[in-house]
Amino acid sequence: SIDYEDLKIETLSSGIPDRWSLAVDTTDSITITIAPASTANLVISLVNENGVEIIDAQDQAPAGEVETIEAFNIAEPGIYEIYIGTEPDIQTDYALMVMNSESYSFSFQGTLVPSSPRSDSLKPDNDHFWFFPLSDGTNINIRVSPDNQADPYLELYDPQGTRVLTIDDTGTGETELLEGYEALTDGLYSIRVGEFDFATMNYQILLTQS
Repeated sequence: SIDYEDLKIETLSSGIPDRWSLAVDTTDSITITIAPASTANLVISLVNENGVEIIDAQDQAPAGEVETIEAFNIAEPGIYEIYIGTEPDIQTDYALMVMNSESYSFSFQGTLVPSSPRSDSLKPDNDHFWFFPLSDGTNINIRVSPDNQADPYLELYDPQGTRVLTIDDTGTGETELLEGYEALTDGLYSIRVGEFDFATMNYQILLTQS
């Protein structure tokens, strides 16, 4: 099962879709977002409690990119099932989150490639998640540099979706650095990037590893 704003990280087996149960108590709109660990092409289906498929294998994003069902209107409360698969069928790790109209705004931004900086813009009252696969024993550094007078903070999550570190050591306009973290297990890790005062932030993020 999954609840709103839960970060779930799982391994999808080849040829066997994952199935998640979501309890919807009232009519509402929901957003479902998934990110692959590799170049996998993820697809999402949504089935109501009568077994009727109301979203059939959505596949709008290119392979390796984040797939999102944005603000889909749920007409009736009930237990819904989210099916996650790939096209073609392959094994991959992935991250999943579901939000409703009252959730804080989280955005999956994609996969970080070591030594390849990425630039992005954070909207007010919004946090970003970036993902990267690691092997046991790999050491990483993550640098987030704002290009304005913003105050970034970082949170690191392990392959179980558990927060293991929070970094908020500097002030406005200064770089935050997660330095010398050693992965304790293989899997898909994630870094959450936010702004301390929930303000707009333009920033560059860089992952390096050894």
